Amino acid sequence: MRKFFLILLAFTVTALLALPAQADELSDSLAKAQALYAQGKYTEAITELNFAIAQIQSKQMEQYETLFPVPLANWTADKIESQAGMAIMGGISLSRYYHNEAGANVTLSIVSDSPLMSGMLMAMGNPLMLGGKKVVSIKGEKAVDDWDNDSKAGKLQIIVDSRVLITIDGNSLEKKEDLLAYANAIDFVKLRAILKR
Repeated sequence: MRKFFLILLAFTVTALLALPAQADELSDSLAKAQALYAQGKYTEAITELNFAIAQIQSKQMEQYETLFPVPLANWTADKIESQAGMAIMGGISLSRYYHNEAGANVTLSIVSDSPLMSGMLMAMGNPLMLGGKKVVSIKGEKAVDDWDNDSKAGKLQIIVDSRVLITIDGNSLEKKEDLLAYANAIDFVKLRAILKR
């Protein structure tokens, strides 16, 4: 229990340093968690830490949301959605659905710091594991290209700094260029700046 608490505390303090604007509220939560821990109230201490972690992850999500591109001409974008389940594993998962009146649609998702990332990294490093998919370059970033010209559907998967997986999944597209347009609209410089915070 003590080891688990200290790990949570270390994670929270590290993330807190990157978010000075929230320091007062989060510092209060950390101080309260430490006090509860000292009193042997471990469950309450963990609850307080989880609150602080949730606040930090909320701020991280706000930063990642700025990476989603605006819709292409004559396309519409739904609101950005988050998958809370990723937070339990220490990661962040966001997605946005784009579509047009012709029925074409693209789902762009961003997953960061997921423990599931290792499998994708292994696949990109071993062509035999790609099953015929191609490795291409998107604005200098390596991406797995899985496009089917017959069905006019496909997927691009981009890994940035071994921490972020970006997936652009399109269906009923008039042309592959629409898929590439969404991929090329991502600001990778801004993404790397977020990763350093």
